[in-house]
Amino acid sequence: MGSSPSNSACCKCKCNGESSEKEISSLQNTKSIIKIQSIYRGFIFRKKNPDLYRNINCFSIRGSSSFSDLSKQIKEISMNYSTEIQDNNPKILKLKNLLPKFELDEKEAYLLNTATQLKTMGLLYPGNTIYKGTVNSKFQREGFGKLFLSDGSIYEGFFKENKMEGRGRLLNIEGFIYDGEFKNNLACGYGKYVGLDGTVYKGTWDNNKQNGIGDVTYNDNSHYIGNFVDGFKNGKGKFFFPEGNIYDGNFYNNEIKGEGLYKWRDGRIYMGIWENNKMNGYGIFCWPDNKRYYGHYTNNNKDGFGIFYWTDGKKFEGFWKSGKQHGFGLITSSKISEYGEWFEGKHVKTITDDNEIDNIKKIILEKRNNKEFSDFVKNTQKYEKEIGIDNIDIS
Repeated sequence: MGSSPSNSACCKCKCNGESSEKEISSLQNTKSIIKIQSIYRGFIFRKKNPDLYRNINCFSIRGSSSFSDLSKQIKEISMNYSTEIQDNNPKILKLKNLLPKFELDEKEAYLLNTATQLKTMGLLYPGNTIYKGTVNSKFQREGFGKLFLSDGSIYEGFFKENKMEGRGRLLNIEGFIYDGEFKNNLACGYGKYVGLDGTVYKGTWDNNKQNGIGDVTYNDNSHYIGNFVDGFKNGKGKFFFPEGNIYDGNFYNNEIKGEGLYKWRDGRIYMGIWENNKMNGYGIFCWPDNKRYYGHYTNNNKDGFGIFYWTDGKKFEGFWKSGKQHGFGLITSSKISEYGEWFEGKHVKTITDDNEIDNIKKIILEKRNNKEFSDFVKNTQKYEKEIGIDNIDIS
């Protein structure tokens, strides 16, 4: 922080009460409020790096969050309120340039001007924390003011009985700004986070965490719009990857989980079930040349029962493993209809024996009657509509 007023500038009158060391310690810890960290773990479905995990860990307060009775052992500073406290910290100076000057709106200015019970003064606390603003008769911060913390962080905004309450702005020495609503020293309501690293979040907060609908852009130009719960992406959301891919669907604790649509910039599309940021469950995969796969995935690979359609009309219905045909299946086209056996993608046996064919039919029928597949069949028209393709009856 810049130079603080000397003791000679103080009238040295002490307010009665207990020591406020714990209170001042809490003020120093204010620098940790509203910290968003992005953890990058690659980008989902890249051929060489298929997984994405991006964690948003926002709004942490280290130590006590109490701001009560900061009036104890303060010294009233006999300086004109208009006197500017110089701050030359390079991070704070950069932060000040990220947003326009904090201005009172017409209603706020009127309420302050008519609050005759408040008086304006500067207060010096132990540790060289300084407050400039309005206070009540108990020397509590009340109304509007600026709080200059000894580590260089600055809060400017509204207070109520010593606590941040209402609209305010925190310039944190660690390199970010929170500009928005506070309640009982916590971020509550609408707020904007801007970091020197380029991260920007706009949305609703509750209890110092992102809660509700939010919009965050990361410093690699990836972008998320959707729902947050306790600081995590939870519920419906849309994620724009920097390379041009888009995911639109469900999230759970920052992971892609549940139903969702993923579009690659090369035209490939998957609509279906996800788990652990990967295709896990039944879904439809469509290629730009209109090849399609209706079936089960495990860790991004066709696995289990599925039906593959080629553009020339050929169809394979059967079993897959690690992305390849593996096990029994039926292949049909305008010219053929034959049962066979596949091993790691290779057709190793054509089956003509009636008993063996009946056995394969029975195995396929059991898979089709499975509840998971039956539920998938019910959803195929919805999935096809999401993708934007014509319906194929796979029942």
